[in-house]
Amino acid sequence: QRLSALKMDISLLAADLQATRSDKALIDQTQAMQHVIDETIVAVRQISADLRPPLLDELGLVPSLEWMAKNFRQRFGLVVTVHAQELAMNERAAISVFRIVQEALNNVVRHADATRVEIEFSQQDD
Repeated sequence: QRLSALKMDISLLAADLQATRSDKALIDQTQAMQHVIDETIVAVRQISADLRPPLLDELGLVPSLEWMAKNFRQRFGLVVTVHAQELAMNERAAISVFRIVQEALNNVVRHADATRVEIEFSQQDD
């Protein structure tokens, strides 16, 4: 919200600069600032989605892991296959599993020379 407010403020400033026929360099600088804010908004949304994807609430853990697999495939060329069935678990456990898998995949990207990853999980007893 703050980034959006900042973007609006810069847009108003840019409009004022254009209306007063100010220095073109200043107008160009406001456009560059708007571009940086747009990129920052995208990055913040990505970080937020990585920490707690809306899919986790909407569809459950397995579709969220499949989304993550697709995301890693697109971003890093890592082929990730998920073998799992939706399991009954509380919200905190689902978030923990999601973050554990996310950290494991990040470690694979950083430290392994892997091109494929298989994720499999199941429940035993309770």
